[in-house]
Amino acid sequence: MAEVQFDIIQQGWKSLEAAAIPSEANDTQRREMRCAFFAGAWHLWNATLVALDPGADPTANDMAQMEAIEQELQAFAMMVERGLA
Repeated sequence: MAEVQFDIIQQGWKSLEAAAIPSEANDTQRREMRCAFFAGAWHLWNATLVALDPGADPTANDMAQMEAIEQELQAFAMMVERGLA
């Protein structure tokens, strides 16, 4: 079993900040970007909890929902790569 990571969203933010935020961005821009990043994470967390079937064991619907989320994120990543996002 994998070890629990208590700051996984913060780690994601730090990776994005290093990769995508220009060094000349001011503190307000960084703070607003961080808020937007965490808001997106919060939304995905809540949307996932609502979309999944009750119970501890994953259902076929749960797996399909997770696949749909992955596909949406992959499509967005492709748009970013192409400069369309």
